[in-house]
Amino acid sequence: MVIVRNSLAPVVTPMELKQAKTLLLRQMTLSESSTYSIAERLLALSLEGLPLDEPMRAAKKYLEITARDVQAAFAKWVRPADFVQVSLGPKPD
Repeated sequence: MVIVRNSLAPVVTPMELKQAKTLLLRQMTLSESSTYSIAERLLALSLEGLPLDEPMRAAKKYLEITARDVQAAFAKWVRPADFVQVSLGPKPD
């Protein structure tokens, strides 16, 4: 378990941050690839009481996120000490 905890150190490289932002923005674009999905998203936003430009607001926030923001979120929300290990298979000898 020590290996897992040590590997979860909240160090975010500039390349990792760029990749994460790119992935989030591409997912947003793909989610609006048809008129049906656009209508479905607008209806969902409306029913949830959110502004119809919520995806654009989210995209702007994604672009503004810094490595320090990621580290702060990790420290606040992720608790490596509470992780458990689950194994499936025969008991090792």
